[in-house]
Amino acid sequence: MLKSPSGQSSEDLQRPTLDEIYRLHAPKVARWVGWLTGRDVETEDVVHEVFLVVHKRLHTLRPDASLAAWLYTITIRVVSDRRRARRWRRWFGWVGGGDAGGAEAIKNAQATSASPLEAIEQKEAKGLTYQILEELSEAHRTVLILFELQGLSGEEIARITGTSVSNVWLRLHRARKQFLRRLLAREAKQAGGRAR
Repeated sequence: MLKSPSGQSSEDLQRPTLDEIYRLHAPKVARWVGWLTGRDVETEDVVHEVFLVVHKRLHTLRPDASLAAWLYTITIRVVSDRRRARRWRRWFGWVGGGDAGGAEAIKNAQATSASPLEAIEQKEAKGLTYQILEELSEAHRTVLILFELQGLSGEEIARITGTSVSNVWLRLHRARKQFLRRLLAREAKQAGGRAR
């Protein structure tokens, strides 16, 4: 690899800086985010998140690679991760909100304009969620709660649990799979019970 008089490699000389990439491509990334999300998220937040990833991964950009394709791939991944996280948080969103009893749940529902029936359904869903979480192994339950409910990054969870980031992603993948499998099995069982 050729070195310049200043000691930089020819590869470093050809690679654009984060500042240059942001200045030239932020509006384009914002348009992509708008198209990919249907404008249902704060576009500016997602764009900043994309450029945080760009900052972390800039060293992996090959000089002969298409910068636009590389940015688009990162944008798709960030939007997809956000969409997945939002689905899980919507499911788990009420889990951390205390353990209201039946009358309390109905009172809370009235305050949030939910019907009493919706309040009861939420309470039942909350109970089901806790049951399924209890059935998961400690490692899987911990990763699922820290990522989906607490919104921690893989790196933060790795530090907390004393494991590698790749192990965190593996545990999270398995935890989600187990959680959904158990949930679907219970729903199928309930549907079969109602059909009789």
